[in-house]
Amino acid sequence: GTRERCWGQRWKVEYDGIIFIVSNDLRREVTAFPSPLALAPVEASDRKEHSNAKLVIEHKPELCVSHSVLVIDRSGSMQTHDIHLHRDRLTAAYSITAMEFIAEQIFSNTANNSDVVSLVEF
Repeated sequence: GTRERCWGQRWKVEYDGIIFIVSNDLRREVTAFPSPLALAPVEASDRKEHSNAKLVIEHKPELCVSHSVLVIDRSGSMQTHDIHLHRDRLTAAYSITAMEFIAEQIFSNTANNSDVVSLVEF
């Protein structure tokens, strides 16, 4: 992993997708949290199309033909590292949501601008 000084006498150590803040002697963990995931690139034309679709649905909600509500648990247990190929349960939940729900609709050409998706995190 990588190591750098931070917050006075502490070290920031990044290892296996986790950022650890540790004491000056590197023996005591102060806190830990997942490393931020890289943002997926979105082209300007896609951003504009999305913004336009949002405006249409805000002004004419009757054009919305479906509304899916996705609920993601963000409790402490979702930080458990027990899902193969994922940093933790939360990362697995987002990955599966992206691949099984969103990507499936995109690749099968069933997604359109009249489908609304809400994401609820609790």
